Amino acid sequence: MHIRLAITASFLFVALLFISVNAWSQPQNDKFLQELLAANNDTIFRNVLANPNQYRLQVIYTRIDRNRNNKPSFRHYYFNHDPGLYFNPASMVKLPLALLSLEKLNQLNITGVDKHTTLLIDSSAAWQTAMHKDPTSPDGLPSVAQYIRRMLLVSENDPYNRLYQFVGQQQINRGLHQKGHRRSRITRQFMGLSTFQNRHTNAARFIDKAGNVIYSQQPAYNTDSFDFTKEYKVGKAHINSRDSLVNAPFDFTHHNFTPLRELQQMLQSVLFHESTPPRKRFQLTSDDRAFMLRYLSQYPSETPAPLYDTTAYYDSYVKFFFRDNTRRMPPGVRVFNKVGWSYGFM
Repeated sequence: MHIRLAITASFLFVALLFISVNAWSQPQNDKFLQELLAANNDTIFRNVLANPNQYRLQVIYTRIDRNRNNKPSFRHYYFNHDPGLYFNPASMVKLPLALLSLEKLNQLNITGVDKHTTLLIDSSAAWQTAMHKDPTSPDGLPSVAQYIRRMLLVSENDPYNRLYQFVGQQQINRGLHQKGHRRSRITRQFMGLSTFQNRHTNAARFIDKAGNVIYSQQPAYNTDSFDFTKEYKVGKAHINSRDSLVNAPFDFTHHNFTPLRELQQMLQSVLFHESTPPRKRFQLTSDDRAFMLRYLSQYPSETPAPLYDTTAYYDSYVKFFFRDNTRRMPPGVRVFNKVGWSYGFM
């Protein structure tokens, strides 16, 4: 028996599954995948496929076979795969933030503090905002678990910002690099802040049901440096923050960056934990992993908290591979994924 999953990136970018690959100096193309993609006769698909550089298209296709003992093995195929080609990961960075947040809780190892404990984010600088309530949760209070649900179910931005503030910019990037994701960098919140402001993260507190502080975290500042010597400028023109047309490429040099293969490895570490080398694994409990698998695959209509308007947040809302006019998922299909969509990249 085999399962086939795919991952693509470009102005078409969706992430479903990952596997470790070596760095390549030139875009890698496999004949099998080229022929498979060429068999699709959809007009838009063929136009993108015929102009992969224009659309910054990358595809990694992973075939998963299982033996009689249900042990998986992996075979990987590549189309226009280039680890150095910049694409904006957009909301894909919410996946590592969810994993790093759960890992940090396990590293803290404080009695009474877990993903369901109330987490209050305070304001520690003039540009920061506090978060002490969450009307989407049953008790009206924020927690790591509720932030992750909101990030994965409909890809909300504020929960990402709050977990960025909880983990801290320094720990985010050190954690990724220690797991071998050396090219990845997460330097920005989705708040329109400057590079300097993004280095600062808020104070935070975990409290019990009586309102007593269990653990308090001081505001942090990242003293580590980033290598921004390679410029990433994309496009011919863009609309700036004042809604004015600028006839120049958009500068992504200081933006988040996560290469396709590293996104693969992160998701694989959740879906196929035992196939990931220990040094690349996020420190998750079995309950954490089950939690992640549930909300990587759950539809907005399947959860009462948050309770979403399913006319706006339909089942295929963040399942781009299966979006059609019915907005329903095909029967018998369950997709474990995280998508990103911003600045023209998908």
